[in-house]
Amino acid sequence: MLMFAPLGFLLPFLAKRGERFSFVCLVSFLVTFFIEVLQLVTGHGIFELDDLLHNFTGSLFGYFVIMFFLSCFREKKWKWKPFMKMSALPLLYGVGICCAILVYLNQEYGNLPIIPAEKQNMSMISVENEAALSAQAEQAGVYKNPRANDKQYSKTISQAFEKLLGIEFKSFNRSEGKNKIFEDSSSDAQLTVFTDSGEWSYTTWAEEKKALTEQEVSARKAELEAWLNEYNLLPEGSVFTVQNHSTLRWDAPASEEIDPQEDFFSGSIMVEYDTDGTISMFHYFIIPNEHIKNVEIISEEAAYAELMDGNFEQYPPFEKGDKIVIQDCVLSYTYDTKGFFRPAYHFSGYINEADYSWQTNINAMK
Repeated sequence: MLMFAPLGFLLPFLAKRGERFSFVCLVSFLVTFFIEVLQLVTGHGIFELDDLLHNFTGSLFGYFVIMFFLSCFREKKWKWKPFMKMSALPLLYGVGICCAILVYLNQEYGNLPIIPAEKQNMSMISVENEAALSAQAEQAGVYKNPRANDKQYSKTISQAFEKLLGIEFKSFNRSEGKNKIFEDSSSDAQLTVFTDSGEWSYTTWAEEKKALTEQEVSARKAELEAWLNEYNLLPEGSVFTVQNHSTLRWDAPASEEIDPQEDFFSGSIMVEYDTDGTISMFHYFIIPNEHIKNVEIISEEAAYAELMDGNFEQYPPFEKGDKIVIQDCVLSYTYDTKGFFRPAYHFSGYINEADYSWQTNINAMK
């Protein structure tokens, strides 16, 4: 919206009729509509009605801002009517955003990234199904990652890491999206905490790895496991291995079922050392999944009907004449924005030719 505010802001300076609201509306719509159509025709970008609305609104906001200042300048006094027009759009959008946030906070689950912004146009493609699909609707578990979106967790990890390595991170941290970045005050080392999942990664950017002897492996394994257990970071029963004599690895105990309907862990930990024996890489990609409850799910056939209706994500967009061959459908899981691990049907196969694999997920919850 703000990117297009200069359009409405400058129009009154370009021509006298640029001060007319109807003229600004027309020009703003034509410019933003042209940009969206250009994206559609060239394939560089996506034609989206919400972009059209936001760009158009941004231009109007710029217009109301400059007209407020022009009115005050010309009459040399405060003008309430132009001020109210200028304030109306930000106020309306602010109220709308607050309402959306309240609705989101009060809904039981978060938003699923597999839910498409718009349906796929299935009339331009064909679908051939080779998978045996069940018509029976069953139940599946829903799990929760307690570390997801935990603001205190990133601070706890950074303090624990300072204790492990004897380093000190800068007094302030920066953010990249939802990720928290902690930088060593005396080097280029960096700890990144992925707050949406609770995973984290530390690196010194060193390229060379130290080959470890059996004695060094044993000593470092004991040291790291003591530290991990101190902060409840190592799942009981994790499997320890050494890769290429340089990478210490712990894998969470494997679950025999995709839906064990009890608490379980997934993921792994990997640690490497540089030539002087200090930790150069520490990847912690283990996620705890606490069983919350069982829910009713749709059948595989119902999920396939959703697919045929175009209710799935697809990028890049389909081209006319594309053919999807579905070879398998299995119950899988995916995380939502609140850290819930929710059931989804995973369809896989290929598009046009066997060498071009294709897959998508359909929400399985009713």
